[in-house]
Amino acid sequence: MGTHLTFESNEPGKPTKIGTFVKGKTIGETWPKVIKAIWKRGHILHSEYDNDTKEILQLLAYIENPLEEPMTPKGFPWSKERLEQYTNQTILSSDPGEFKYTYGNRLHKWNNELNQIDWVIKKLKASSNTRRAICHTWIPPIDTESDEAPCLIFTHFQVRDSKLHLHLYFRSHDCFGAWPANMYGLANLMKKVADGSGFETGSITCVSGSAHIYDHNWENVKEVLNIE
Repeated sequence: MGTHLTFESNEPGKPTKIGTFVKGKTIGETWPKVIKAIWKRGHILHSEYDNDTKEILQLLAYIENPLEEPMTPKGFPWSKERLEQYTNQTILSSDPGEFKYTYGNRLHKWNNELNQIDWVIKKLKASSNTRRAICHTWIPPIDTESDEAPCLIFTHFQVRDSKLHLHLYFRSHDCFGAWPANMYGLANLMKKVADGSGFETGSITCVSGSAHIYDHNWENVKEVLNIE
C-alpha cells in the first residue's frame, strides 16, 4: 500500500502519518485504496467543524486511466446521473448558480476576469512541453476573509509522450464523501483540455494535503471495506 513518514503529534504516542502513496488503474479501483489507507493509518483529529475525522497528511493517489470504467466506485452512494450533474454544474461551468463559488467558476472565470482553461489549452497548443499550464482556484482577497474557501487549490496540465496528464492539489479532502465525485469531474475536465489541445488523455495524480474521513461516514467505510 506504499510507504509513509511520521512525525509526533501533540498527543503522545499518536504519530501523524505523512506521505502515503496509493495507485490504481481506474477511479473505481483507486478509491477503496484511498479510504483503506486513511482508515488503517489515520490519526483522529477534531476538526474546525466540531466533529472528528480520521486523517493522514499528503496522500498521493495515482490513477492510471481515470476515464476508463469503473469511474463510479462500488459503495459510493452517487449515481452516474448525479455525477454527471455535479460535473456539469461545478467543474465544467463558469456559473456558480446558487453557490458562493464552484471549482468551475474559479477555473473558467477566475475573479470574474480570466478563463484559465482556455488559456491552458492555448498554452499547450503553442508549446506541448510547457510547465506553465497551471490553474489556481484561490483568490487571496476573497478566500483569506471567507469561511468557505476552495479545497482544490490548483490543477497542473502536462503533456508527455503525446498524452495529457493532470496533477491536482487539494488542501483539504473529504475522501469518503467527495473524492470519487472530484475525480470523476476533473477527469472530464482533463478530457475537455485534451480535446481542445489535440492530445490523448493520460493519468491523474492527486495530492491531498489533509486526506480525511468524517466520523459520520465511519460505518460506511466499514461496509465498503468489509471490515468489522
